[in-house]
Amino acid sequence: MSIQARSKEVVTMSKNIKHVMVVDDSHFGLKKMVEMLDHVADFSVVAKAKDGYEALAIMKRQHIDVILLDLFMPKCDGLAFLKQAHFDKLLTRTKVIVLSEIQDDNVIEQALEWGANFVLFKPFTSQTLVERLRILTAEKNNDGQEQSSLNSLIIKNLMDSGLPSHTFGYQYFRLAVEHVLKDSIGVFSITKTIYPYVAEMFKTSSGNVDKAMRHSLSLAFEHNKDRLKQFLISMNYKDPSRKPSNSEYMGMILEKIKEDMYRSHS
Repeated sequence: MSIQARSKEVVTMSKNIKHVMVVDDSHFGLKKMVEMLDHVADFSVVAKAKDGYEALAIMKRQHIDVILLDLFMPKCDGLAFLKQAHFDKLLTRTKVIVLSEIQDDNVIEQALEWGANFVLFKPFTSQTLVERLRILTAEKNNDGQEQSSLNSLIIKNLMDSGLPSHTFGYQYFRLAVEHVLKDSIGVFSITKTIYPYVAEMFKTSSGNVDKAMRHSLSLAFEHNKDRLKQFLISMNYKDPSRKPSNSEYMGMILEKIKEDMYRSHS
């Protein structure tokens, strides 16, 4: 291979490398994240911050593809960072993975509302982290503002219906709904289309996807029954006192989001 050809290859490869920023007040936490990605060719940790203020300053002077954000930090914590970054429009082309040791629905919901794309609960393996990074950075994102609006609509409707945000089922429904909307899929089979797609993205089985989705709906039915029932009534569900199936629930969520999108453009 000629020097010129090699040079072109290096340039092409460098363009595919995603820039990662780690935000964590713990020296151990920062070091661990760097080590997890140290030998991953398609991701490079280009910035580290000890709190939200440092992270905001970095975002304003260089492009970051993905942020690994610890929620609980002194001075400016993860939520405060997300809110300010949202208002400053710094996240339109940046993905955020929140890292948390505590499964607090209220905190997680706020993080997702303000721009987080995914939540990883500690401890997790480097394989899990890398797989999630690749899923997020592979998503189509031709228009940052449009993508952000779609994400917000999906999150809002899932939360309003009472689905617990800390569950795998929530993440699976979110990815499934996004897939159908972004790829303009008209008619789909949840067992033949949705489960296999989500399973492939999360490196699990279709059976696990089905089970996790049903579990999330069961939790919503047991613990957020009023919110779920109100959602079902608003969508003219035949029996609001009964828990819907995965397919029924997803169909109603898609219908509600499409209605919201139509109203916002009318």
